[in-house]
Amino acid sequence: MTKPLHLGVLAPEFPPDLGGVETYAFELCRALAGHDIELDIFCRTHAGAEVPGARVHPLLNLDWRHDLDIIQRQPVDLWHAMNAVYGALAHSSTRPVVASVHGNDFLRPYGLRAAMPVQVPGLWRLSDRLQPLRRELGRRWIAPRLLRHELGGLQALVANSHYTANALVERHPECAERLHVAHVGVAERFFLDPIARPRETSQPAQLVTVSRLSEPRKNLDVVLRALARLKDTQAFQYRIIGDGYQRSALEQLTAQLGLTRQVEFLGRLSDAALHRELRSSDLFILCSSVVPGSHEGFGIVYLEANACGVPVLAARLAGAVEAVDEGVSGYFVDTPDEPSITGALRQFLSAELHFDPARCRAHARRFPWDAVAQRCLQIYAALLAPSKGE
Repeated sequence: MTKPLHLGVLAPEFPPDLGGVETYAFELCRALAGHDIELDIFCRTHAGAEVPGARVHPLLNLDWRHDLDIIQRQPVDLWHAMNAVYGALAHSSTRPVVASVHGNDFLRPYGLRAAMPVQVPGLWRLSDRLQPLRRELGRRWIAPRLLRHELGGLQALVANSHYTANALVERHPECAERLHVAHVGVAERFFLDPIARPRETSQPAQLVTVSRLSEPRKNLDVVLRALARLKDTQAFQYRIIGDGYQRSALEQLTAQLGLTRQVEFLGRLSDAALHRELRSSDLFILCSSVVPGSHEGFGIVYLEANACGVPVLAARLAGAVEAVDEGVSGYFVDTPDEPSITGALRQFLSAELHFDPARCRAHARRFPWDAVAQRCLQIYAALLAPSKGE
């Protein structure tokens, strides 16, 4: 009887942390665990969301020597790293390595600390003061060096979009022959509830954004300024879901623009509360820019909104172009600036644009997580094929 594949997953970004990469890692692991494999997931010491059918080990601490030691001691058949940096780190192991790449993980590498200097009595007292220096050395030297020297040697890389794949090849052309595009998925739980009935035109439009409030390129301040232009002529309520260091400044801007009656900041929500908010919304808004070192690799949250029957407004940039079916699941602004977003929102709020919730959901159905898992399983099988029959 053939022994099941023993797969090790390196997921330094994992729930309860929030974000697209965290969602990708968790949902892909859930899908993989439904197949005939032995699955061990290694995540951060503060993380460790349960994945049925898998063992979760909260052992990683972003110290490159510590985490490399964990990697080298595991008796797995193959590693799948959930970002480019940990893929490069795992390349020094004796096992084949597959890495998922998302964009920001190789455009502006992050996620590893420099090791502590040689132990000196009493040096531990300086540990807290040395942490910022260790992080900065890791960001500026260790992670970029790993990517430069190790990424091209990985057995396979899996991109979340064609845009991300092209960006990777432009930066690391040596990766082109081993690169696959598998896209992303949307969790089945977003499809469980029936689609809400369309709102009456006499009711205020319900607008929503789900985002970390820590990335200026998400342009939430621009959306607020656009809505301020429309507040006297259009009826709407806008809910912002998420948290981050920008929240206070965005709340202050909301007050300055006279939008406190129309805009509400809900912070971080449970899955159930998030689903309720999405289902009760009429339009999801996320018009992200492309900035040096950061882009929207795909945008899982667009699909999550679509799965709830909600159309989306996005910028025609980066991976969002592959996430949105224009005219079916949403529409675009060509430039995510205040005049463009104002005009796009006016079109929707004045009922010039209409979207069929059922067609939005059908679009999201085209992106099941199991399809991503099946593509990965094919890649694993191809890499391990020479050793079969031993």
